[in-house]
Amino acid sequence: MAWITDGSDGFAINGDVVTYVDNEGVDNVFNAMWQDGDGVSSGEHYWKIHFPTLESGAGVGLTSKDYFKQGYACQAINYLGNLSNCSGLLVGSFGPKPKQGDTIGILAVFEGDRLKVYVDVNDARLGLAFNVPASTFKSIFPVVSFHSSGSATCTKQTEIPKVTSRASATFTGIEGDWKLTNLEEKNVVLDLPRTTTAKITMIEADKYSLHAKVVNLLRTTLTKTDGAWKACHITSTKKGGDPESMEEETAVKRLITEVQTVEVDSSGNLVVKTETMSSIWIRYDATPGPFIGEPFE
Repeated sequence: MAWITDGSDGFAINGDVVTYVDNEGVDNVFNAMWQDGDGVSSGEHYWKIHFPTLESGAGVGLTSKDYFKQGYACQAINYLGNLSNCSGLLVGSFGPKPKQGDTIGILAVFEGDRLKVYVDVNDARLGLAFNVPASTFKSIFPVVSFHSSGSATCTKQTEIPKVTSRASATFTGIEGDWKLTNLEEKNVVLDLPRTTTAKITMIEADKYSLHAKVVNLLRTTLTKTDGAWKACHITSTKKGGDPESMEEETAVKRLITEVQTVEVDSSGNLVVKTETMSSIWIRYDATPGPFIGEPFE
């Protein structure tokens, strides 16, 4: 059992710890594969990869000897918050981005002609991440892809955990995923498509990040001071769309810009108000699905 690096400068191996030190700050990935015998191509196998140090993210996944190469030439099915094939995005926002101190579990299950890969982060189950042909790899090995400086260890577990179902999302207060269902201005319902969704995440007490999606992705920070809410400057991806959807986006931007009240009512709905506008949002399941298919096509 040993780490094998892709030959990039900056790697050091000390026992079961692989360390990469980024001295150049270039836009690349730096790969290390945990070689345990000849790899596996059947049955169930579970590895835990721990990051004692990590500067700005890393990928954790599976590859084979013939696909293990330097930089973005490496082909792997990788979890890095998103799901990727090492060189391109497959599924966005699947889970939290790995950070220093995290332990990522990778469960590989060969079922007939399929390889199913399940992920957990610090024992929180994310469920099925990849469902690919078993023939994708001759035999599989765990791989870590560093984006900058960091270190990792890998251990294979003898007991297979029950991590195949995704843990239910839990929310506190206004946090979570919301869908706009009602928007009024001066007590008049605005006849709009209502395609808007939003994700609210706590930064610290009485301070939240808000990502709203209409045509564009709108980003801002909400803060509560002396019972009143306020949004900072809104950034937008600035794409165009059909007139009805753009009208909805204009109204939603005005709602966020002029916000005064953000609260969850007795029915569990989110209520957002300004002096002249009011809106109702319902929770919805924004859990992304796994990647199913050929990962390297």
